[in-house]
Amino acid sequence: MFHKLTRTSLVAITAIVGLLLSSATVFAAEKHGVFYYNKDTGAYGYSYNYLDKDEAESRAYEECSSFGGGCRHIVTFTGCGAFAEWRSEEGKFVYGYGYDYGTLKGALDRAMEECMERNNGYKCGVIMYACNE
Repeated sequence: MFHKLTRTSLVAITAIVGLLLSSATVFAAEKHGVFYYNKDTGAYGYSYNYLDKDEAESRAYEECSSFGGGCRHIVTFTGCGAFAEWRSEEGKFVYGYGYDYGTLKGALDRAMEECMERNNGYKCGVIMYACNE
C-alpha cells in the first residue's frame, strides 16, 4: 500500500507542477510591449512588461510624443521586439523590426536582417529593443 500511495502522490504532484508551469507561461505571454517612431525627427518611445495593451500603447506614444509630434506605431509585441533603421544624408530611410521572438537575439537578428534586405545589404543600426518578462 505504501508503494501505491507514493506512486499516486507522485502523479498528483507532477500534474500540479505541470498546471503551475503552464499558468506561468500564459501570464508571460499576456504582457505587452510597443514601439513608436517618428522617421522625420528620429524621436522614439517604447514600453514593455505591461499587462494592459492600451496602457503599453499610451506609454510608448507619450514617450515618443514628448520629443515632438508625428509618432507612428511600429509594432506591439508579447515576446521580445527590436527596431533597426538606416538613413542616408539625402534622406533615404529604411527600417526593419522583429517581434514576438522568445529571445532578444532572435528579435535583433530579424530586425537587422529585414532592414539590411531593404537597404541592399548595408548595415543598419538598432534603435529600440525590449523583452517582456
